[in-house]
Amino acid sequence: MPHFTLPLAIQPADIDANDHVNHVVYLRWINDVAVAHWRARATPAMLDGYAWFATRHEIDYRREALLGDVIAARTWIGAVASR
Repeated sequence: MPHFTLPLAIQPADIDANDHVNHVVYLRWINDVAVAHWRARATPAMLDGYAWFATRHEIDYRREALLGDVIAARTWIGAVASR
């Protein structure tokens, strides 16, 4: 399945005492992009019949994110397991 990208504009509430995005905010964004990906690609039957969960997440910090920046959160589907 192709990548899914969600642009994120840095808001004042995302900034910590070091004047950059707090690490906890990145974890919130991981959830936000995963939910957006699911809702954008799942059919109504899938939404009713299945639940998703992340089995892994990874953050590559290339530089600090600052107020006014727009960054891209990207996700994709890896191996799918069923119960």
